[in-house]
This record gives sequence, C-alpha cells and structure tokens, in this order.
Amino acid sequence: MGEAREESALNMFRQMDLKGKSSRDDTQLKTVHQNTIATIRSYDESGGNVRKFSSKSTMLRITVAALNNT
Repeated sequence: MGEAREESALNMFRQMDLKGKSSRDDTQLKTVHQNTIATIRSYDESGGNVRKFSSKSTMLRITVAALNNT
C-alpha cells in the first residue's frame, strides 16, 4: 500500500511539473510578467535617455513601460 501511495504522489508532482504548477493556486505575482523575462529593450529615447522600454517574457508576453525619470 505504501509503495502505491508513493508512486501516486510522484505522479502528481510529475504532472504539476509538466504543467508548470505548484500545489498552491495562490501564487499570483504582483507583476505584469508571471514568468521569466527573456528580453528588455529600449522602446523610446529622447536626448540619449530611455523614456520607455519593452520587455518580453518566456511566455511571449510583450509589455511596454515608461520610466519615471524624476
């Protein structure tokens, strides 16, 4: 019986790993990208200063954000 439960737990973790999930569903980050950021590039410049930049995640989500240069 113990071996069957061990294998069942192993399969559960294997499936979560394949789907990129954890056992908790409340891991929503307070950021735009919920995964690794792969690229950051200058999007808008003025006088040699970057005013906006774009970022792309490994999930292919692209975001443009303004810098607060105060």
